[in-house]
Amino acid sequence: MSLKANTDDKTLLNVLSENDQVAHTANLSMATKKVSSHGKAYDVTVVVPDDTKTFQQVISLNDINRDKQAVSLNGNQAIVSQKLAKLLKVKEKDTITFKDSRDEIHEVKVGKIVENYIENYVYLPKATSQAIFGEYETNVIAIKLKNKLSAQADQKFDASLMNNQSVASVINSKTTVTMINDTMTSLNLVVLILIVSSAILAFVVMYNLATINISERKREIATLKVLGFYNQETDAYITKENTIFTIVGIILGLVSGVYLCHFIISTCETDTLMFVRHVNTISFVFATALTVSFTLIVNVMTHFSLKKIDMIDALKNIE
Repeated sequence: MSLKANTDDKTLLNVLSENDQVAHTANLSMATKKVSSHGKAYDVTVVVPDDTKTFQQVISLNDINRDKQAVSLNGNQAIVSQKLAKLLKVKEKDTITFKDSRDEIHEVKVGKIVENYIENYVYLPKATSQAIFGEYETNVIAIKLKNKLSAQADQKFDASLMNNQSVASVINSKTTVTMINDTMTSLNLVVLILIVSSAILAFVVMYNLATINISERKREIATLKVLGFYNQETDAYITKENTIFTIVGIILGLVSGVYLCHFIISTCETDTLMFVRHVNTISFVFATALTVSFTLIVNVMTHFSLKKIDMIDALKNIE
């Protein structure tokens, strides 16, 4: 939770320190600045903590390159959010550029790239911010609560803060999460439609392949029956090919599906939003099981189609 407020108001700070629900608070300076690199420029939120220790107690920054280990803000290097690093095409030890009020250019080295999914942020040490932008003034208080509150308690807590004259606005992270979840719920319906449509298409393609295969090889199948092959042996003549096609399709589909998934997700993202680009193992299991089940159904249907072949008529047909 964060609130825009007059951080010099001791009454507000006392109210927060005496509240039983508040675990930690951190004074921050947050402002929108333009950052550029490789010929691209974006407006981002620059976050500058007044005290690094209290900042780490409230906000966790996780390194994307080192198994999401917690990183600290120190030295004269910037910490850049993951989406912004992609947009600017920068990595660790590269530089990003800021302009001060006099349009003078200042370069800052990227120390770490951290996990972030909503909005773009650059975290700067206090000394580095002062060297670039001059005067430093905190305007935001970040709050970490001791326990998760109910929806009613959340609203009551937010209302109590808004009643303070020094508070301009309150941003509750739970509200943001709820909004994103509502958006994702509507997307889930679209994803479900795509899955069902793909499943139907896969079944139709497999059935048509089997049907075409049988119609083009009726004489061969009839010959096998005349020679005394059992139904199971005749079935295997067709179903083995279906099985091979299925195995090859599963392997190619799972491999290419990962890249296709990443491509679709990247095209759905905006400049200030990033989705998790990870395919769970259970997704591979479901996709494989669905494809195998379709193959089994087609094989059963193929069995009855093969039984209906009239050997005399099939052998009479001239190719």
